[in-house]
Amino acid sequence: MLGSESVSTKGSLDMDSASPNRAVAVAYSVTSPLRLNALRLSVLGSVLVCLGGLGDIAYHVAPTAQSLEPFVGAEGIRAHILTLAGMLVALAGVLGRGLGR
Repeated sequence: MLGSESVSTKGSLDMDSASPNRAVAVAYSVTSPLRLNALRLSVLGSVLVCLGGLGDIAYHVAPTAQSLEPFVGAEGIRAHILTLAGMLVALAGVLGRGLGR
């Protein structure tokens, strides 16, 4: 055998040994597009949660809540749904980032 590298019967290097081709070794260190998408999902989810939260707070703080119902829905239901959707998108981003590591 050749030092720490093991050679198979066909003369090629095994999968667990270091690659003799430097370009291939560098290609493995490139950031995965999955991580970038996961980060974007986390940011998008956070923005949605903030927008839904602001809508909900505005609905409950407004002296006349009926004036905001076209925007946030009856009793602020659209704001609650937007907040829930933001939480789910952010969770998908966090899970995607964690699974991508």
